[in-house]
Amino acid sequence: MGSTSFNLLIADVTDRGDIIPVRQKRWPLRLGRASINQGGQISPKMGRKALETASEVVEIMRQEGDPILYPIATSALREARNGNRWVASLGRTLGAPVRVLSGREEAKIFFRAIQERVDFKSDLIFGIDLGGGSLEVTIGDRQSIDLACTLPLGAVRLNHELVSEDPIPQEEQREIRRRVKQELAPYAKKIEAAKVSKAVVAGGTARALAQLFSMQQFGCELEEDEILTVDLGDLKDLNRTLVGFTHKKRLAMPGMRARRADILPVGCLVLLTVLKEVGLKELTFSDWGLREGVLLSQVTDRGLRRL
Repeated sequence: MGSTSFNLLIADVTDRGDIIPVRQKRWPLRLGRASINQGGQISPKMGRKALETASEVVEIMRQEGDPILYPIATSALREARNGNRWVASLGRTLGAPVRVLSGREEAKIFFRAIQERVDFKSDLIFGIDLGGGSLEVTIGDRQSIDLACTLPLGAVRLNHELVSEDPIPQEEQREIRRRVKQELAPYAKKIEAAKVSKAVVAGGTARALAQLFSMQQFGCELEEDEILTVDLGDLKDLNRTLVGFTHKKRLAMPGMRARRADILPVGCLVLLTVLKEVGLKELTFSDWGLREGVLLSQVTDRGLRRL
């Protein structure tokens, strides 16, 4: 249950870490934006939509034979001043307690999926989880994690706080870049010392960017399980197009997801700035992220421990 959408993944998971999806569904609620607009609170109207979605989840679970449910909430419910109230109500509707992840837990669980999905060899990987409310950053290898933190750099958050016009004016683009650099600054020395060899990003906004890039470059959508790597120059070109287009023009781009057309310029600018700051020349878009990390932690790691 995230800031941009609620996501359901029903899957079979083997002890080896194979995930075989059975059913998936996404509800674009924009809970994070609702919280920001209400001064840090989730409104009764948005809360009711969240509960209606939870009821839909229960019905889908019943249709699929009532598999074990692991409800997870991230930044929108974590940060909202009345988040605890809605977390309790969601838990009652779902029939299972909702676990609200700390930012550090979110970073580590997302990276668990990357460890399983990406060919690490012996390299250190820079992991990025781009959400609506926050950006999780990790550094680790196939077996361990050296850095895990959360930054208030979600695409929905920055779009609301820093963008006032469409297309985004140059001064607002500079402010977004400045904010990203400022938030990364406390970790700059550790990132530089780690000498990471690859950057891997996950999250719904990142996947939408990957799909858009694939359609723009190759004229076809990514397969569900396809992993795409984009070099810095191509990411710059895509960013230049996104920040230069109006919302209407972005909607006309082949591969554009309508529900993310407003936040993709900010999301792409954030990723491009992060990549430049860590000194890497390409970015790999993973098809696995937090949902898969939750399943792997429960099944292969025997439960979500306090991280």
